[in-house]
Amino acid sequence: MNINAIGALFILFVILSLFGAAGTLLLFTVKSEKASDILMIVMALFAILIAFLSSSGQPDNYVLQRIIAWGIGLLSLGGLIFRFIFKKPQFIDKLLIALSVIVGLLYLFS
Repeated sequence: MNINAIGALFILFVILSLFGAAGTLLLFTVKSEKASDILMIVMALFAILIAFLSSSGQPDNYVLQRIIAWGIGLLSLGGLIFRFIFKKPQFIDKLLIALSVIVGLLYLFS
């Protein structure tokens, strides 16, 4: 067992978890609409990055697990569609992005 590889994965876990927690917290506390829009885009891209990491970490024949990983990541795009189609801030768009990040991190490291 290579301890260095486990240490690197732990560091990756801590960095992704802290970024996800801070971004999700800011997503619901920022009052500026422009800053909220930028943060929503950044967090949606982060959720898609998590989906990519989770999907690419699965073997090729685990198709269902890969589809689940991408489905969790695509929830964030649903949140962006709600935000930019309806042209006003709503709770559901932030909730979809936050769920995509949180569930994606849980799926990635489970």
